[in-house]
Amino acid sequence: MEKKVVNGEGDNLSIESLLEILMILEKKKIKAYKAELIKLPEGCLYIQTENGNSYYKQVIKRNRKGISNNTDLIYKLARKRYLQLRVKEQENLMKRIGSLAGVSRTKTGKKTAQMISGSFSPTEKLLDRYGRAGLDIMRITCTSKQYNWAKAEYRRNTKNPEKLIYATYSGIKMRSKSEQSIGNALEVKGIPYRYEPEITLDLSWMEGVDWLIQGRYKTYYPDFVIRTAEGNAIIWEHLGRVDLEEYRKHNMEKIAAYRQNGICDDDHLILTFEKDMERSETIQRIIAKRILPYM
Repeated sequence: MEKKVVNGEGDNLSIESLLEILMILEKKKIKAYKAELIKLPEGCLYIQTENGNSYYKQVIKRNRKGISNNTDLIYKLARKRYLQLRVKEQENLMKRIGSLAGVSRTKTGKKTAQMISGSFSPTEKLLDRYGRAGLDIMRITCTSKQYNWAKAEYRRNTKNPEKLIYATYSGIKMRSKSEQSIGNALEVKGIPYRYEPEITLDLSWMEGVDWLIQGRYKTYYPDFVIRTAEGNAIIWEHLGRVDLEEYRKHNMEKIAAYRQNGICDDDHLILTFEKDMERSETIQRIIAKRILPYM
C-alpha cells in the first residue's frame, strides 16, 4: 500500500498534517457526493411502519407512490437522503477544520477529537431509522463496487456462532459490543469491510517455536478486513480479552504472523484494546488517521 505523506511527514502525522489531510479528503468527498446526487432519482423516501412491517413510498411534490417492490429505487432514494446529510455535515466539518488555524497545538488536538467524534450524529440517526426499517445500511453508505466486495461470498469464522449477538447498522452480527461499535463507525463512514474472513499465512519461518502448531500454513480470522481504494487490505484487530492467557498467546502468534507476512502496523494493521473503546472519538480518530487517507 502506498503511504501518503503530507508536508514531508510519514508514520507519525502531526495534528496540522492530519487537518490538512482531512481538508483534502472532505473537498474530494463533497465534490463526489454532489456529482452522484445529480444522477439519483427525483423525490425522497418515505417509510411507513404498520404492525411491525415497513412499507416504502416515493414522495414527489407531496404525491406518494408505493415502491415496496422496487428494491433498487428504495436504496437509491435512501442513499440520496444519506448523501444530502453527508454534504451538509462535510461542509460544516470543513468550516470547523478551517477555524482551527492558528490555535495552539494542545487546543487543536482537543478540538480535533471533539470535531471528529461529533461529525455524523444526524447521519447516525438516519441510518438507525433505516436499519430499524429493515434496510441494509452498507448498501446505502458504500458505492456499488465497495458494497459488492463487502457482501460477496467469502470463507469466514464458523466457530461459536451462538456468540454472534451484537448486530451493526447493516445487520452484521458480531461477538462483542466493542466490535459492534467499530463496525457501526465504519459503516457510517461508507468504509467497506468483511468481518472475520478467512486468511492463510505462511508460518514456516516460525518452525521450532513450541507453542505453534506443526505445519507451514495456518488459517486466521481477523476481526475486520477493510478494502482501500487501491484494492489493498487493512486489518483491524480488536484485542478485547488480553486478561486471558490463552487469548494473549493466540493473538501474540497471530500478530507475529501478520508482521512476518508483510502486514505491519504502520500501514496494514490496526490494533485496539478495550481502553480505546472508553471514548467514542478514539475510533473516529483512528479511522480519520489510519483509514480515510487510503479510501
